[in-house]
Amino acid sequence: MELETTPGGPMKNRLFSLMACVLLSPSLVEARALNVQADLNGMAVRWTGDELSGAPDITPMQANDLYSGEKGARTLVGMMEKVAGEHPEIPKPAIAKAFLYLNDHSSSMGNADYVTIVDFDRPSNEKRMSIIRLADGAVESFLVAHGSRTGDLYAKNFSNQPKSHMSSLGLYLTGEIYVGENGRSMRLKGMESTNSNAASRSIVVHPAKYVTDEYAASRGMVGRSWGCPAVDPKHSEKIIGQVHGGSVFLIYQSKSN
Repeated sequence: MELETTPGGPMKNRLFSLMACVLLSPSLVEARALNVQADLNGMAVRWTGDELSGAPDITPMQANDLYSGEKGARTLVGMMEKVAGEHPEIPKPAIAKAFLYLNDHSSSMGNADYVTIVDFDRPSNEKRMSIIRLADGAVESFLVAHGSRTGDLYAKNFSNQPKSHMSSLGLYLTGEIYVGENGRSMRLKGMESTNSNAASRSIVVHPAKYVTDEYAASRGMVGRSWGCPAVDPKHSEKIIGQVHGGSVFLIYQSKSN
């Protein structure tokens, strides 16, 4: 098992905040509304108020105001359009959820350079972890495992309970890098009621030899973890090095989000 970290703070209702939310149509303007409606390349995405935490209690590494205020919101809107248009494989609702959270908590982000989206609608033999570089919207995708009791090829069952060996959906913040029994790994802090036990469950990003192209090709799926989003050892250093230290990390499934 991996080392534990302190669980996140109390959960409370938050309003999704996107100043001057104009995507493809200027008529779609919602400022600090409980329901945010946006048009991402022709697809309407509607969010009702989710139960999210407040600002993360981590020490910012490179905290900045790049995405705060009206100008920042417009920057994010443009990036959402770009990513959605160039990468249709990433679910538009997932893009909206991750970017809106970034906008609402931008002043407290330790790492505002990347957003990670794991799409559990897709089978495990596909590269369903997408890391978005916010400087230019570039996307790189990787294999990622789900929990052993979450499913086989597809992720179907989810839990926030200790010893469930299931994956937990929702928004996370990435934490510090450490060396554990699986090697160089990265802690995750759950920011929603669906993943609030992530720290106490030792849900982390770590390398695993069962998450490789060769393993997937020979078995038709990657191996499964005890709930951690484990990744290919060939890419783990790069992944962890880029996104650690307080970036948005979303584990998503359309049926459950």
